[in-house]
Amino acid sequence: MLDPSRFLARSLSFQQVAWPVFGPAPNHPGDIQKLQVRRFVSHEGHGRILAEILEIECARWDPKSFTAAILPLVAVQDRELVIQGVEIVYNGLSDAEFLAPHLL
Repeated sequence: MLDPSRFLARSLSFQQVAWPVFGPAPNHPGDIQKLQVRRFVSHEGHGRILAEILEIECARWDPKSFTAAILPLVAVQDRELVIQGVEIVYNGLSDAEFLAPHLL
C-alpha cells in the first residue's frame, strides 16, 4: 500500500497508483483487466499460499479502505478513474471463480 505521508505535498494521478499488473502503468481503468490482476497476485507468492495473499490483497484493495486512505491524495480530476480502477482490482481479487480453488 502507498505510504500517504510520502504524497502529502502533491496529488497522485491515476497513472501513479501502484496498480497490481505487470507491464506499463495503466492510463485509465479500461487498461486494468481482472486476469492481469490475478496473474500479478498469483506470481507474488514467495512461499505464501495463495489464499493468504488473496486475503491481504483484498484488504489492501477494498474500495472503502482504499478510498479512505488513498483517495484524498489523488488529484480531484482523477478520483473517479481511481475509484473505477480500485473496483476492477477488488472484483478481480474477490471473484468466487478465482477464490474457490485456492480456499479448499
